[in-house]
Amino acid sequence: MGGEFYLPTHGTFSLPFPPLYAIYNKSILPYVNDLIDKNKKKIIGVFYTSKTKFQKMNNASWLKNLNTQEEYLKYLQSLKT
Repeated sequence: MGGEFYLPTHGTFSLPFPPLYAIYNKSILPYVNDLIDKNKKKIIGVFYTSKTKFQKMNNASWLKNLNTQEEYLKYLQSLKT
């Protein structure tokens, strides 16, 4: 059966990447809304209520954690060199 939440993992660590690296299916919206209604603000709660699938990534060097527009623009600039 397919998953609703696909989360990459890397190396020997059992902890996944930050959940915003994940691929989400729209079917998790009820779970997210339930968390919001309960004033729970961590997306990790969806792991336990949806069909979460973990995908091992052998080489995740291409993944970048970009949290701000400045980081994004700096990353884009680095691609030009």
